[in-house]
Amino acid sequence: MSNAQEYENYLPDYLRGQCTPIFDTVDIAAAAQAATINFFSHDVASNGRWVTNLVEKNKITGPGNFIVVAMRFVPIGITIADLQKWYESYCLRLIRGNSEIAELEAPPEFWPGGAGIHHATGAALWVNNGVPDPRAVASLGRYTIKLTAGDHFSVRLEGTTITPAAAHKLRVYLDGIYEKGIPT
Repeated sequence: MSNAQEYENYLPDYLRGQCTPIFDTVDIAAAAQAATINFFSHDVASNGRWVTNLVEKNKITGPGNFIVVAMRFVPIGITIADLQKWYESYCLRLIRGNSEIAELEAPPEFWPGGAGIHHATGAALWVNNGVPDPRAVASLGRYTIKLTAGDHFSVRLEGTTITPAAAHKLRVYLDGIYEKGIPT
């Protein structure tokens, strides 16, 4: 099927922009972790909207594009010691296509979360990656990255094996503009 046939129910040459992140969540067990953890390998239908907002694993559905303006790393329910293990042992990489060349690459602490809870009371201590404010992110500025519909992409946490003391979740956000086709 050609793109023309696949997208025949959309206005040609018109896209609407939606300012939104795309995100994916990985559950981490209190056990030895793999050297590579893949994000964006889930879809909404199989996993739920609280895990990811991608319709198709590792792809932007079309017609349209996603313009990445920032990447964020958000630990959920993590201890300080476990977060430090991720910081010291792993690197977060945005990979586009089937290449091993990273479009973005730095240790997790470089990609502040800009989300979460900032509160400590008694035994309850919440740990964040940076200030829980959506403006506290590492923006790409004018050097955005365009993910085109149908292109394969992933975000990988790569490093050496660690064993977290407690189960937790890790979430990655790609902030940006989702340019979507306009149905006829």
